[in-house]
Amino acid sequence: MRTLYPEFMDEISEILSPGLPVPDYQEYYRGVITQIRKDFHPYTSIDEPEGLISPEWIFQELSRMVHEVLTNHQSALGQIIYRVDLPEKKVRSNMMVATTGEKPEILTRMILRREAQKVWIRLQYKA
Repeated sequence: MRTLYPEFMDEISEILSPGLPVPDYQEYYRGVITQIRKDFHPYTSIDEPEGLISPEWIFQELSRMVHEVLTNHQSALGQIIYRVDLPEKKVRSNMMVATTGEKPEILTRMILRREAQKVWIRLQYKA
């Protein structure tokens, strides 16, 4: 696993820290993992970690999954972007200005932000 820059980890922590009471974070993180698993199925998978889930772990696993899709299932990328509900124009514009090496990380950030948003909304309206 690669080491993330501190300022980037701040951004990831901000995405995955929506102001919930502390005991609810693990439920939220599990929801994000479940949503990622659903949207990437059947192309790649994410396993539940043992113990506590951290934002860093979620990002690292999602990065691995994005890399796997880009390497082994590139034709499925459009379908995954549709499932995640990312605006295609925004994805294209971000990919056009990125270098080849930056593309997986940018895509991972965009996916993580949207998946976290979907879970947060669901938790807010949970009965």
